[in-house]
Amino acid sequence: MGDFSDLASFHRLGPDGVHPVPAVVGHGADEQAQWLVTAPLPGEHAVGDRWRARRTEAIAAVATGLRALHALPLDVVPAERAGESWATRTPPALGPRPRLTDPVVVHGDACAPNTLVDVAGRWVGHVDLGDLTTGDRWADLAVASLSLDRNHGEGHQPEFFAAYGTEPDAERIAWYRALWEAES
Repeated sequence: MGDFSDLASFHRLGPDGVHPVPAVVGHGADEQAQWLVTAPLPGEHAVGDRWRARRTEAIAAVATGLRALHALPLDVVPAERAGESWATRTPPALGPRPRLTDPVVVHGDACAPNTLVDVAGRWVGHVDLGDLTTGDRWADLAVASLSLDRNHGEGHQPEFFAAYGTEPDAERIAWYRALWEAES
């Protein structure tokens, strides 16, 4: 979980900012945990029973939400948050990090349960932004596609990447999934 002592990035994103995320109403920490209290957002997690029955819509919503997040200007994430997420680490055991050519705003926990979908199947927002940072879009795409396999069954990767608007990059997907498993 990320550090919530600086909530500027959450306030810059929503609820009336540039991206639909819950409004922060409080936060705290003790020796064992930290927490963030937010106002509710409309919608359902993209993994509920409704969305298992309507996989195509859920998968498209996850892709649409990430595309919107990745299109945000980098300055919505305060510079002091850069490097705090698992997505920006480079453990020696993984070898060199893939070269970053097009930095974007990275969710940092882009699994399907953190995408909210309305009853019509449209993406309406993101939750769980504790690892929000800037970096490689493939950190999010690797985790989201893995999560879709785990939550909706295997075989939907082509659909996800088509909805996002890119071809899968097997090397980046493998590297960021290994990083996710090692660091998150």
